[in-house]
Amino acid sequence: MNKQLPPLKTLPAFLAVAKQLSFSKAADSLYVTHSAVSQQIKILETFLQVKLFTRDNNQVALTAAGKEYMLAIESGLDLIQGGTQRIKKLNSPILSVNVSTTFAMYWLIARMGDFQKQQPDIDLRITTLSHDTKQLEHTMDCMVSYGKNKDWEQYHKTKLCHDSLVLVAKTKQKLVKLFKQNKAIYVKMPMRKEDWKQWCQKANMKEPKKEKRLYFQN
Repeated sequence: MNKQLPPLKTLPAFLAVAKQLSFSKAADSLYVTHSAVSQQIKILETFLQVKLFTRDNNQVALTAAGKEYMLAIESGLDLIQGGTQRIKKLNSPILSVNVSTTFAMYWLIARMGDFQKQQPDIDLRITTLSHDTKQLEHTMDCMVSYGKNKDWEQYHKTKLCHDSLVLVAKTKQKLVKLFKQNKAIYVKMPMRKEDWKQWCQKANMKEPKKEKRLYFQN
């Protein structure tokens, strides 16, 4: 069976020349010398006992046999490459990370490309399904979440940054008047349920009454 296979090292050189119709450009793309590419083509043509390229005034062209062989080899190498990548992924370490949807959209996704370039063997999997640590502890490796130090006492944790609560309103008024005339936006998510309470305590204000609240899920 091995006698039916061409010297495998010659095939990348053949495809490079066939696609670029230039021995010099093929050599550059493969990071080898022009003579090395010529030698590989010569070996392959000797094995096949057929001419694959013609040269006329330094113009390289595929012969009829070369065109047919290019189609066969290109599809064959694509299959080998695809199979190799699938097998490599079976042994790739998986990193499962859970984050909030907003964090993923505005921070994480923009940086995933750089991470994958630096760590190409890691199979990175991102979810935004839940922030209940009890539900996630058996399926996630780590999570980026919002809360206080006491919230995850049984886990290894690292503080990434702090945030500030800033009051944003559509008009400039004194706080007491502002609270009386406008409704406050409340977010029902557990990680944000204490925001107004904390802000009002710091501002020495009473929290907006229930009829002065607008509730949103997130």
